[in-house]
Amino acid sequence: MPCVRCGQPGYASGADALCATHGGVPDAAAVEAIVAAGGPSPLWQVLTAGFAALGVAHVALQAMNIWALRRADAVIDDVATLSRTEVADALRLTSATGPLARDGLWVYLTLFLLWLLMIGAVATRLGFDRRTVLRHWTILVWRVALVPTLVFALLAGHSDPADWAAVRAVNQNAIAFSATHILTTALLVGYTTVVWRRLRPVPLPELV
Repeated sequence: MPCVRCGQPGYASGADALCATHGGVPDAAAVEAIVAAGGPSPLWQVLTAGFAALGVAHVALQAMNIWALRRADAVIDDVATLSRTEVADALRLTSATGPLARDGLWVYLTLFLLWLLMIGAVATRLGFDRRTVLRHWTILVWRVALVPTLVFALLAGHSDPADWAAVRAVNQNAIAFSATHILTTALLVGYTTVVWRRLRPVPLPELV
């Protein structure tokens, strides 16, 4: 039964249920069940840490994409004074980082949905109130920020390499996409950290 104050696993305390942090004390049957269970599996914590680390790597990829796009824009500005090889090198870099950045969005969103399903099941299995554990302002802001991210991702497509104006317009959309994606990814990394902290086992009170 979840704690009425924080949603963590609670123990009967009068008419309500309270966790160990808020003064709840498990009875003998609850202690026996906890000891028999042997504690929760650490796998979900490993996967959560891996997902957060992947988010940090994804932010680095988006930052690299922004740098490559800005470099390409600078080349376009000076295209008349640069050699064909210098122009080709700059555009080749964006053609490499751009698809990785766009495809990474869909992969990361898919992994997030899978992680969210897993962590919801873990919260329920550990006796937490699922809605309380998963509710946080970062996920609300993420949902709002995801809309322009998806729009810029659709606009950051391919263009005719011979049309410099079109290339610049696509690059600007791609820069906006990577910038908003850095924001949404940072929000998800923060969100996973908050959820992980909420699901960490709470020490039981001393029983005398």
